[in-house]
Amino acid sequence: MAQLEVVLFWLAIAGYSVGTIAYLTFLAAKKPKAGQIGLIALVVGWVLHLGAILTRWIEVGHVPLATQFEFLSFFAWTTVAIYLFTEAQTKQKIIGAFAVPIIWILMGASWISYITGGAEGAGIPATLQSPWFVVHVTVAVVSFASFALAFSVALIYLLQEKHLKKKTTSSFFKRLPPLGTLDHLSYRSVVLGFALLTVTLITGMIWAQSAFGKFWVWDPKLTAAVATWIIFGAYLHARLTAGWQGRRSALIATIGFAAVLVTFGISYFTGAHLETFLPGG
Repeated sequence: MAQLEVVLFWLAIAGYSVGTIAYLTFLAAKKPKAGQIGLIALVVGWVLHLGAILTRWIEVGHVPLATQFEFLSFFAWTTVAIYLFTEAQTKQKIIGAFAVPIIWILMGASWISYITGGAEGAGIPATLQSPWFVVHVTVAVVSFASFALAFSVALIYLLQEKHLKKKTTSSFFKRLPPLGTLDHLSYRSVVLGFALLTVTLITGMIWAQSAFGKFWVWDPKLTAAVATWIIFGAYLHARLTAGWQGRRSALIATIGFAAVLVTFGISYFTGAHLETFLPGG
């Protein structure tokens, strides 16, 4: 990793860390200034993070999506982008207290991947230089980031609903958005994530066919991705046909994000499913 990239990456982590603390402070005390600091820190961290990604792109000579380090870093950056867009639309800073810590964790996991030897980006196979591979991974990352936001909002919904059922008085829960707002935002995020996950599977098949001559193999990562697609497909089907909303939808969104983590975990610990398509794989 080039020195400039290291500096930018760690400055981005610093920005995200300040943002995390500020948003949690805003959640605990609802101090407007804390929310403003959180947003500014997040934007600054995001810009610095973009600089780190572009620096790596120049350094390795290809789109930095081929290693676990690169994937995690881009995953974190994309999640920040989706959150910032959501906050700009909804003005609900409270969501940041639940979404931003996920970003910080992703950055930490990205750095761990680097120091354990997973960040070398030079000399990737020709098959990974295909435009279809770039599209496949990019769309997958945006899909996962959308599901991460849906999970964050679903978690708030479940906490708020539990509080309302108990009919307890707490200034903390009064600061959370209304259930209807949370339910709609989570649903919207799932719709985006599901559409992009569908595109991910399709582009993955096209890439595999063009690179290896076969478009489908039931390896663990692909199986987990299909299982994730089925879970969120069931979410949308139940919501549109049976009218499932609220708590049941929030629970399915939570389960779906757990499936996303399993899908990525398989890739993280076993490597990409490139080997499955290679001769003898």
